[in-house]
Amino acid sequence: MGTCGIGHTRWATHGEPSEINAHPHYSDDRNVAGVHNGIIENYQELKEKLQRKGYTFYSSTDTGVAIKLIDYYHKKYEHTPVDAINHALVRIRGSYALAIMFKDYPEEIYAARKDSPMIIGATENEFYLASGVPAILKYTRNVYYIGNVEIGCLRRGNVTFYNLDGDEIEKELTEIKWNVESAEKAGFEHFMMKEIHEQPKAVQDTLNCVIKSGTIDLTDLGISDDEIQNISQIYIVACGSAYRVGVVAQYIMEDLQKIPVRIELKLEK
Repeated sequence: MGTCGIGHTRWATHGEPSEINAHPHYSDDRNVAGVHNGIIENYQELKEKLQRKGYTFYSSTDTGVAIKLIDYYHKKYEHTPVDAINHALVRIRGSYALAIMFKDYPEEIYAARKDSPMIIGATENEFYLASGVPAILKYTRNVYYIGNVEIGCLRRGNVTFYNLDGDEIEKELTEIKWNVESAEKAGFEHFMMKEIHEQPKAVQDTLNCVIKSGTIDLTDLGISDDEIQNISQIYIVACGSAYRVGVVAQYIMEDLQKIPVRIELKLEK
């Protein structure tokens, strides 16, 4: 009987919804398994590198690339799972929350995140890994919050945290005092208020993948400065609330950049 496991229900951001693209994903020899929430921006570049190293891919997901990258570094340096994950995190761009298991460490789950939510619920002898507090409230009200680009290792009876250098760090246990309904609204009276207050973080998380040394750098997106300077018109295609955001963006962008902006309504089928 197992006492340690991972699973994830995820919208297919890469590849069609199918059994072969379903989580968890594995390395070629099934030495590493993992699930992932978020979007890895440079997954195609990493995939091509791994293919040159002899890796094969059975799915079209970005998650499979992340798991095999971790496996690659685990084999290359023959160190601990924390070392392998740290090497992979340095090379992954985008937002992610990862839960990873290693065949050689069957009673441990490793967690890592960047710009995607992840928390660890704790009881005396059990730990729960989830993307939000509501998912674990019926089991415990005590949680650890994993910081950006940090790693957590869940074992029976304890959880250990590490920074990107692999050094062990301390985390405080937080008691959740909301009920399930309040937790879903993060303590705000209404969902609308919650979403309004989330906007600065949502914008910052979106920009993080292109910010380097405090400035926006689009080099990795394949857009040169000359191409940006030659843009003569911008199109925004959206639906629902995103369309309304686009309308506001149209006025702001035209005012700041003096470039015509068209907002097109994309109707859902």
